[in-house]
Amino acid sequence: MSKDDTNRLINHCLTFAKTMVESRGEFFPFAATIAPGGAMNQLQPGFFTDESPETWRGMLESMVKASIMKDGACAAVLCFNGRVTPHGEASPQNAILMDVEDSDGESFQFVQPYKKKTLLKGYVYGKTLFQRLEPKLFR
Repeated sequence: MSKDDTNRLINHCLTFAKTMVESRGEFFPFAATIAPGGAMNQLQPGFFTDESPETWRGMLESMVKASIMKDGACAAVLCFNGRVTPHGEASPQNAILMDVEDSDGESFQFVQPYKKKTLLKGYVYGKTLFQRLEPKLFR
């Protein structure tokens, strides 16, 4: 598994999530995988309802596992819009949450806090945070 491929996948997902936040104020959960050789596949359930976060996560995990089996994906990202309270902040902020996992067993959550600018159009992105996760997708 190439770390360059994992970084390309993370950058692809972060760019897409930021584009959705900046144009719509939020985004529906999605996932993406990358296969050896660099081919990316973006995955999103075909319906949009007020499902619980656990339901979205389960649907996306199933889709990613199918991509691993079918396409030989070697890394995956599950991306959600969530809320976090960064260290030193008084109140929760919106955040892009990405669960990243590769076939080498590395698994972590990438957290990109953001908030809407008060007087101007657009968003301000806070310091990126990382947290280790237990691998689930490539077992």
